[in-house]
Amino acid sequence: TPVKISTILNIKKVLFPLVACIVGIAVALVITEIGLRIKGIGYGRSGHISDPYLHHVNPKNFSFTAHSPSGDFDPFLFKYNEHGFRQRESKDKQQMQYRLALLGDSYTLARELPYEKTFAGMLEAASNSKTRVYNFSVASYSPIHYLVQWKRIISQFKPTHVIVQLYINDISNDREMSKIAVFSENGELEAIPGPKNDWLKVIAMKSYVVRFIFKLFLQLQWRYSNR
Repeated sequence: TPVKISTILNIKKVLFPLVACIVGIAVALVITEIGLRIKGIGYGRSGHISDPYLHHVNPKNFSFTAHSPSGDFDPFLFKYNEHGFRQRESKDKQQMQYRLALLGDSYTLARELPYEKTFAGMLEAASNSKTRVYNFSVASYSPIHYLVQWKRIISQFKPTHVIVQLYINDISNDREMSKIAVFSENGELEAIPGPKNDWLKVIAMKSYVVRFIFKLFLQLQWRYSNR
C-alpha cells in the first residue's frame, strides 16, 4: 500500500545517512590509526591488565611514548619486555654470577624517567659484567603481591640478591588486597584474583588513536585544573 511504501522510504532516508556516517567514521579511524603507527606517534600511559593470580600485571611486549600532561619531562620510549618487565635487553645468555631482583611499585618502576635514569638503570650501569639486574616492579604493588610474585615468577630467575622497596601506603594496600585474596586451608596466600572482562581496556591500550585522544584529554584536564 502507499502508506507502507512511504514508511519504508522514510526509514531508508534515515538509515542510509546513519550507516554512511558510521562507515565513514570507522574508515577515518582506521586511516588515522595506520597513520599514527607509520609515524610512530604512540603516546600512552603505563596501564595494567588483569591477572588471576597477581590482580594486575604489566602488559607483555608493549611499548609507548611516555609523556607528561604538564610537560614536566620530555617524551621518551617506554618498553616492557616479553615478561612484562622494564629492563634493558641483554644479548648475553651466559649464567651471571650475581642476579639482582628489584621488587617495588611505581617508585621502582619510575614511569616518568628513561630507563637509564631509573633506580634500576643506575644500579645496572654501576654493576660489573657479571651482574644482571631484573626489575620486577609493578605500579600499585605491595608486599602481599610480592609473595605471589615470588612463587610464580621471580624464583624461576634464581636471584642471588633481592631488594624490596617499600612505601607507607603498602600497609593500606595490603589490607585492601587481603580482602579479595585467596588463601589455602593452612592459611598460605595463593592468589589475588584481578577484575574480569577487561578486554575493552586491553583494546584501548593497543589503539594508537585511543591513546592519542586520551593524551589530549589529560592535557586539557591538567590545564583546566591549573588555569
